[in-house]
Amino acid sequence: MAAKATTKRGLLPGYFENLQQKESKERYLEKLKSIEGQDPYEIPRKEWIDDVDCWPDVTYINVGMYLLFAASPYTQEQLMSYKSLDCYQNFANGWVREVMCKKFGENRLLIAKVNHSQRMSEKPLTPWVVCENSGKVLSAHCDCMAGLGESCSHVASLLWAIEAGCKRRDSLTVTDKKAYWVLPTSVKTVPYARVKDINFSKTPRSTSTVKPSNVTPPSETELTNFLNCIKDCPSKPALLSLIPAHSDFYVPKSVNPELPVVLSSLFDNSLADADYPTLLKKSEEAFELLQVTKKQQELVEEKTREQASSRLWFRMRTGRITASKFKNACHTDPACPSHSLIMSICHPEMARFNTEATKWGCHHEKTARDAYCRYQKEKHINFTVSDSGLFLSTEHPFLGASPDGLVTCECCGTGGCETKVF
Repeated sequence: MAAKATTKRGLLPGYFENLQQKESKERYLEKLKSIEGQDPYEIPRKEWIDDVDCWPDVTYINVGMYLLFAASPYTQEQLMSYKSLDCYQNFANGWVREVMCKKFGENRLLIAKVNHSQRMSEKPLTPWVVCENSGKVLSAHCDCMAGLGESCSHVASLLWAIEAGCKRRDSLTVTDKKAYWVLPTSVKTVPYARVKDINFSKTPRSTSTVKPSNVTPPSETELTNFLNCIKDCPSKPALLSLIPAHSDFYVPKSVNPELPVVLSSLFDNSLADADYPTLLKKSEEAFELLQVTKKQQELVEEKTREQASSRLWFRMRTGRITASKFKNACHTDPACPSHSLIMSICHPEMARFNTEATKWGCHHEKTARDAYCRYQKEKHINFTVSDSGLFLSTEHPFLGASPDGLVTCECCGTGGCETKVF
């Protein structure tokens, strides 16, 4: 009977009532709006799901963006080498355990037990995070002293555990399903020992069983014939990019002199701490040098017709205000612009989102366009719809747009097509 009773209680009942400051309670309630107002600490244990398949698609980018732009002690330089951070090491050492999940529509609530950083014998802490199913981190909390700041080391350790679990989950085959959590084994206790009895070295790797063999090096002619042979492979062998005779075929399209400059090349690290007037002056100087010719405009449009499937499409959009960001760019405060807007403009490939609704729309877009084409053919002369790439403005080179298609007919001329699937 006692075991049944515990499943009906929350993991940390009474936590909200014990918050002392009014501002803390208001902020806590604000975070609960994304999970239908339910307090994670009051949700009965039996309602939690212990299944990695229910976890959101959290990636390193999602964790990094949250820790970087939340009120956290982590800097961009630290996150670039995140595996050396204490919060990651805590996860790697098995201090995160009992990660459980609960669904709230498109959002996911995850909670876990995380050991104290310095006091191993005390009761574990209970951080929780709320993420969109796409992986974006919405909010977080922890019952430690710094938990009200929403980005303590315990929250960060939980996020790294989720990221590693998702990475492992998505890399497994069906026959590997039972091996999901082959991540660091959770640690409940750490036995004490004298320093002289602790082995601080890494676990030695097992001795290789590969026996050395004597192989005659290939002659210059044999090596040349081999390289010429693999050159004709369907996929480009990376080895040839290092061979002078073949490296010209590996020059990225984005540095093709016939294409306009990629705006990320304008980044100047020396201006990171510059004041606002200096940045305005530098931006005006950069704008004066920017240009997109008519020939470049046509070439970019032709080579980016695959849109999201084309890396060049993302490269050419980098740093440019496209149609989907135009309204937000006009409404944000120029003196203090939105961080998320800047990230989405400067790093469009990282800002992609993928929900069930967008998947459904992309899957049915061709069907909708074919239906539109059949309908318009009855009303226009020689009506056609073709794929469209990214159009860069020749007058304002920092602007761009990617229509869903281009329409032409003898009676009305040429126009753009935007497809919305309901």
